[in-house]
Amino acid sequence: MKKGVLLIFLSIILFSCSKDDEIKFESSAKITGYDMRKCACCGGWLIEIEDIKAVKHFDNLPENSQIDLQNTTFPLSVNINWTETDTYCGNGVIIDDITLK
Repeated sequence: MKKGVLLIFLSIILFSCSKDDEIKFESSAKITGYDMRKCACCGGWLIEIEDIKAVKHFDNLPENSQIDLQNTTFPLSVNINWTETDTYCGNGVIIDDITLK
């Protein structure tokens, strides 16, 4: 009886897992490097988001990101979920989720 209950319980757990739990990304982008210019709207990391004409800026990546911006070669192709901010004179974004392409 106990083995039957255990088998049913394990089957429910295994079949309830799906790939739908994976993060779906809204944009492809390229991180092109750090903005070294000295101006009021400059600084941060530069990112070119598909379908956006202006280059955007961001300060950091999500904590769960495995990307080390200090020790990588640019440009870096990524998939991202992002939110616009007023930082960098309205050209700032917050990277909510990110993965390498």
